[in-house]
Amino acid sequence: MAQLSTLGHITLMSKPYKEVRELVKSLGGKMYYDGRGINGAWVITLADMRGYFKASGGHTFPFDCLYSHSVPDPKTWDHYDGELVTDAPQKLYELVAKYHVA
Repeated sequence: MAQLSTLGHITLMSKPYKEVRELVKSLGGKMYYDGRGINGAWVITLADMRGYFKASGGHTFPFDCLYSHSVPDPKTWDHYDGELVTDAPQKLYELVAKYHVA
């Protein structure tokens, strides 16, 4: 289970989306979990874009598609493996552009 710590309004999670966070960092970006609101959101800053990925409470985020999966029709983050797909960098840029906020 992930460890949680709080820094003001931001909750820091130690394990979730480790591979995505490492990918974001390798591309010169930043990723953090903002615990404000009902369920919080992941925020990814990449290039000149800032993507805001609100949690719905449905155990899934749009960037789950960056992971390979062993379940034919994945519905939650539990259905994905810990390995990123080969085109994860391109997909990440597309997702951040799609969920971009000013």
